[in-house]
Amino acid sequence: YQSMGPWSDSLLIPSPLSDYINDGHRYVQYRVLMSTMDPNQTPTLSDMMITWDPSVGIGGGENPLTVSLLPFSPNPLSGFSTIRFGLSEPGMVQLFVFDVAGRIVTDIPFTEYAAGYHQVQLEELASGSYFCRMVSGDFTATQRFVVIK
Repeated sequence: YQSMGPWSDSLLIPSPLSDYINDGHRYVQYRVLMSTMDPNQTPTLSDMMITWDPSVGIGGGENPLTVSLLPFSPNPLSGFSTIRFGLSEPGMVQLFVFDVAGRIVTDIPFTEYAAGYHQVQLEELASGSYFCRMVSGDFTATQRFVVIK
C-alpha cells in the first residue's frame, strides 16, 4: 500500500475513475475525511460502499459488445444522477426518467451517439424513486434508482 502513488483529487459525486486510474491497474485506494463541529464528539464511519461495473472498465476506449443501460451507482443517489449507457455501434438513443406515478420527469430526445460508453448528467432530482428508460433501435431497457437528500 505504501507504493500506490499520490492520492487523486476528491470525488464528491459519482464519476468515472478513468481520469485517476490507468487501464490495467488492479487496485483502488480511498480515504475518508471526517470532521465534526462538536469537539466533544468523534465522527464515526458507519458505512462505506465502493461499486465496480466490470462491463465499463476504466480504459474508456473500448466499445461494448452490446447496447446496454448501465446500473445507477451508487443507488441510492444524493440529488444529481448520471445515466450511463453503452453502444456497440453508432446509433440514436432516447432517454426518459419517470417518477413512480409514471409521469415523465426528464425526456432527452433521440440523439446520435458514437459507439462506446456515454454519460448524460441529469438536473438535480427531488428525493424519491425513479425509473430510467433507454430506447435505441430495437433495444429498450429500464433501470430503477432512488434519490435521497
